[in-house]
Amino acid sequence: MEKENNHFLSVDVEDWYHSEYLRHFAKEKVPRIEKTIPLLLDILRKHNTTITFFTLGDIADKHPDVVKEISANGHEVASHCYSHTPLWNLNRKTFEEELRRTEKALRKATGKKVIGFRAPYYSIAKEQSWAIEILRKRNYCYDSSIFPMKTPLYGAPGAPLEPYKPSKDNIYIHNEKEKLREYPISVLRIGKINIPLAGGFYLRAFPYILTKSMIKLLQKQKRSINMIIHPWEIDRNIPRLDVPLKNRLISYYGIRKNLQKFENLIKTLKFKSFKEDIKENGISKGNQKT
Repeated sequence: MEKENNHFLSVDVEDWYHSEYLRHFAKEKVPRIEKTIPLLLDILRKHNTTITFFTLGDIADKHPDVVKEISANGHEVASHCYSHTPLWNLNRKTFEEELRRTEKALRKATGKKVIGFRAPYYSIAKEQSWAIEILRKRNYCYDSSIFPMKTPLYGAPGAPLEPYKPSKDNIYIHNEKEKLREYPISVLRIGKINIPLAGGFYLRAFPYILTKSMIKLLQKQKRSINMIIHPWEIDRNIPRLDVPLKNRLISYYGIRKNLQKFENLIKTLKFKSFKEDIKENGISKGNQKT
């Protein structure tokens, strides 16, 4: 497949016990992040690909060497908040404190300032417009939290499908005068229907031939592609908890083949980090100069 360099593949650096469908059942939170991140780094190094790792401050404090290694391999380390609490359970004050703690933890591990953010559970929609305001205040260059369709857990139906600059009056409307850039998670629009493609559960659940076909359709639509993966989603030795069937399917289905799918994605498309895109397009200076 033809490679284009306006596509993004990112890692949400969290452990298995941060998953909404496992965390309530995790009696022992045995970390696996030191086992899973090296697997991803090896494949990225093999294919000379650098991407963005949205990292929890909690992970950076507990596993600073892992985060340091991510950065040492040339990848961007961005913020995923501190405690993996969705923004609908935070307010302005607690959100800004989470940002502050995460910035400190990531700076300590990497020696670099943070310019990008992704909310846990992609939990920015119109009701969380205040979060975009705070990101601007703290000089972030970009956000990648908007999931432009409704799912049982999250979603921002009606939001743009392509990168844009959210207006202060309506974060679903582009305003060229704004500095902060939004990179929505990819969905495929067919008619009036949006189909999830982004990765995560959908990468695990769909046969790769289907994912590849959807990517081709996005390319025909001249769309950029923004996909994600979690480290625990490639972990064949993830703790298997006694959870309800729905939780079990969402959490464990497709893990065995997912590392190969991750590599297939990198073979299919040429990905880059969000920081690289910001730098290439001169979209915003933000924290890059502070």
